[in-house]
Amino acid sequence: MPTTVVSTIGSDGGDDYSTLASWWTAKQGDLVTDDEIQVAELRGEEHDVGTAMALNMANADATTDATRYYIIRTMSGAEFTGDMGDLSSVARIKNNMNGTVQSVITCNVPYTRFEDFSN
Repeated sequence: MPTTVVSTIGSDGGDDYSTLASWWTAKQGDLVTDDEIQVAELRGEEHDVGTAMALNMANADATTDATRYYIIRTMSGAEFTGDMGDLSSVARIKNNMNGTVQSVITCNVPYTRFEDFSN
């Protein structure tokens, strides 16, 4: 049974990381060999799209399978709006800024899950 490692992302002094990018830098790797599920949990606060929410997860940086994978989810009370979908096998969360749609999270890592985002 894999070990689940939960990291909090936010501005609170007790949070593990202040941005998703810093979490990804620390947690990317071979989850199959490490026998882990890595979870990024976003604090229920406003996350700046340009910093805290910007992330590009590349599949060359990680090894996953159906039982050992990444989860990006929100804490209770967090609200993030946007269009989540699967476009050419790339999961994206988009945000409309100044009339243009910008990709906020791009994920090419198989088995990554996005949970508890509101629309």
